[in-house]
Amino acid sequence: MAYVKVTDEMVRKALAEVDWNAIDGMADEDIARQIAENPDAAPDTTDPLWRLRSRVNSDRLKPRQKVRLVRRVLGMSQAQFAQAYRIPLRTLQGWEQGTREPDEASSNLIKLIAYQPDQVRHILNDGIDPAPTSSGGAGRP
Repeated sequence: MAYVKVTDEMVRKALAEVDWNAIDGMADEDIARQIAENPDAAPDTTDPLWRLRSRVNSDRLKPRQKVRLVRRVLGMSQAQFAQAYRIPLRTLQGWEQGTREPDEASSNLIKLIAYQPDQVRHILNDGIDPAPTSSGGAGRP
């Protein structure tokens, strides 16, 4: 890996070339669009779903923690989550309490929910969307 020495003068020059008025005048939608259009841009880490997805893919969390995290970020009670995603309530409770562990297919379902909560709910409910998640927006037909 190559190292580049950056001097104070290089930093001052780069900062002087930035059009700060244009940046200050950008709306959130403009910033989101630029992030989406630029494959080299870092992801928008202020998005709660981005943080959720990164944590669900982590090996540091136990399965019960992942299930609870997904449900809470989506702003749903256990009963709402179980109904929306066709998971038996007792099974969900067992996962969250740590008395049962989700099998591989169920773990993958939880990951899918973290990435596309409205779409998964729509598919599982035969195209009839229950109320959309609080952070995921309206469901799509």
